[in-house]
Amino acid sequence: MTTERITLDGGWTSLRGVNGDDPAANTAKTEFVGILDSVDVPIVVLRRDFVLVCFNKAADALRILPSDIGRTSRDISVFGGSPRLEEHCSQVIASGVGTRVCFQDGHKWFVVWICPYTRSDGQVTGAVLTFTNVTAFRASIDQIIYERLCTRAIVNAVDDPLVVLSPDYRIQLANHAFSTMFFELASLRTQLKDTVASHVLQPVEVDHVFPGEGKRTLTVDARRLSLSGHPEHRILVTFQDVTARKQAEAANDLRAIAERKGELRRSEAFLAEAQRLSLTGSFCWRVTTDDITWSDQLYRIFQLEIGVPVTLELIRARVHPEDLILHERMTEEARSTGNDFEYEYRLMMPDGSIKYLHSVAHAARDQDGQLEYIAAVQDVTEQVLARVKLENAVQEIKQLKDRLQDENVALREQVDQAFMFEEILGASSALKAVLSRVSKVAATDSTVLLMGETGTGKELVARAIHKRSQRFSHAFVSVNCAAIPTSLIASELFGHEKGAFTGASARRVGRFELAHGGTIFLDEVGELPMETQVALLRVLQERQFERVGGSASIRVDVRVIAATNRDLQAAVEAGTFRSDLFYRLNVFPLAMPALRERADDIPLLVEYFIDRYARKAGKTIRRVNRRTLTRLRSYPWPGNVRELQNVIERSVIVCDTDEFTVDETWLSAAPELETRLGLSRTLASHERQIIEEALRASRGRIYGPSGAAARLGVARSTLDSKIQALGIDKNRFRERPARQ
Repeated sequence: MTTERITLDGGWTSLRGVNGDDPAANTAKTEFVGILDSVDVPIVVLRRDFVLVCFNKAADALRILPSDIGRTSRDISVFGGSPRLEEHCSQVIASGVGTRVCFQDGHKWFVVWICPYTRSDGQVTGAVLTFTNVTAFRASIDQIIYERLCTRAIVNAVDDPLVVLSPDYRIQLANHAFSTMFFELASLRTQLKDTVASHVLQPVEVDHVFPGEGKRTLTVDARRLSLSGHPEHRILVTFQDVTARKQAEAANDLRAIAERKGELRRSEAFLAEAQRLSLTGSFCWRVTTDDITWSDQLYRIFQLEIGVPVTLELIRARVHPEDLILHERMTEEARSTGNDFEYEYRLMMPDGSIKYLHSVAHAARDQDGQLEYIAAVQDVTEQVLARVKLENAVQEIKQLKDRLQDENVALREQVDQAFMFEEILGASSALKAVLSRVSKVAATDSTVLLMGETGTGKELVARAIHKRSQRFSHAFVSVNCAAIPTSLIASELFGHEKGAFTGASARRVGRFELAHGGTIFLDEVGELPMETQVALLRVLQERQFERVGGSASIRVDVRVIAATNRDLQAAVEAGTFRSDLFYRLNVFPLAMPALRERADDIPLLVEYFIDRYARKAGKTIRRVNRRTLTRLRSYPWPGNVRELQNVIERSVIVCDTDEFTVDETWLSAAPELETRLGLSRTLASHERQIIEEALRASRGRIYGPSGAAARLGVARSTLDSKIQALGIDKNRFRERPARQ
């Protein structure tokens, strides 16, 4: 650049360290030095021969010393390392035109303005060098350049092409991959504008033909770049070559298609085999064109050659004449409604045989929205024929069942004559009358009082009532009141709390609690002490009680069946049995007949017990001795069925042959034949007198230590039987309470 020439009056003068006696020169020097020192940038003056003439104070930053005046620039350390500076100075001196150059001093950078200066005659005699420190500026420029280079390096390191565009879609920055791609943005300009304007960052795929490479698929993604504080924005466009991926996907798709084809062929083979085994075919019917496609198995079902074009007329020709109307109606409904359908029809085969088919069809729409049906047709001929056979067999079974039921009813009637109600055997009128009443009362919840001699089967009848009641699934609890000590009867029936009495180490649940929901059988109820009768009465009335030693009331739902061989009415009159309890128990009384009153049942019972104990003993008994049977029938059996059972068991044990006999000494109480009838009557009269005397002495009381049974030394049940057998009225011996 051209600069104004500087003229120094006085010619070549040293401004610092000059030797002169001229006062004017000294004054000029002083003023000039002050001017130069006031400048804060280094100024250096070189002569034409590059000898240092002078420098200002700021030049100290260049490490120039006063001793350097008069030395050439190349001998000065700061200039010696920059020979090009001398060349530039030479060019300025020669041309008389100033210039600007860069100068580096260590880590400092300067911009040096080199201006020529002349004498008064206009001759260029040297150069003035002005140094401007641009180190900081140069550092910022270098940083910017470095960052730009780093940015470019980073951008170039990206394998995929990318480009930064200005708002008018001019390229601002592009990486090497984009430069080598030769991609023309003009085809995407409109699409890029729409994408950036809508702020929808949605990648798009484009196909582009590259010279020498052919067609490639690129994913183009445009993003809007905005910096805070800058109104302008940039557009970052990235390109990803997905050709290889597309080709790999296509190859994978081809392999997948091939695999699917293989799987499809295997599935078709499996389906064909499954259809063959299950006698099921399939078809597709396009309704608009009536095109029908059949599976191979369907051809086999219709007995047609595989591959023959299938038409509705061909199908009609195979349909059974009686099913043609149904077939036509189903076809028209399917064509008009487009609904799924399912129906059965028959085929008439060329050989005259009939096939039964079951068809299920599903309606669908093809790609063009046209109606078509996908259906399965199964040959159910075997199932239909089997069903017909089964129905015939069921009908035959039903007929046989009805006949068997009729026979069973008759047989049960016969069996009921001999075996009724569990182990209660007999067909006598006395027993039938009792069992008839049992069947009526069993279904109710009424309290039942069973009366009769010992051994007449009162507990068997009680169990029969329970099993035929609605409580049969719950417990049946039996209690023999005569077998329990008087002090423990309340604890046995109602339970006790821990510590209720001596020996009550734990709480105990009574029989009534055990029988909750079921039935409790109170045998020998006439033996209950008075205090227990009160508690029993409360249970019957209120269905609740307290354990012995307890205070909490316990509610129970239980049916009570009581039994006794005593005359409870007489006990009530004698004051040994509560009348209110008697009436509570006597809801439905049943009198069990003694065995002597049902002598017709003795042969049946004898056969039953013989068979039972013979099997148990491993013996075979084929017949009963006629004399033995006669003696068994004539014996009065004071012990009733229990006594008969014991005699039979004893006789089976000692029997050594296949003929059953009984030792006559075991039936010593048996009445004699007609020849001894008088003696029997005499003995009966004598027994009557003895019993009446005992009753009179005990005031009609049978039980207890002072009762008639204890006086006579016989069991109370035996004495009861004798009293009933002799027809003695024991009530007439009891004391009557005095009338007020």
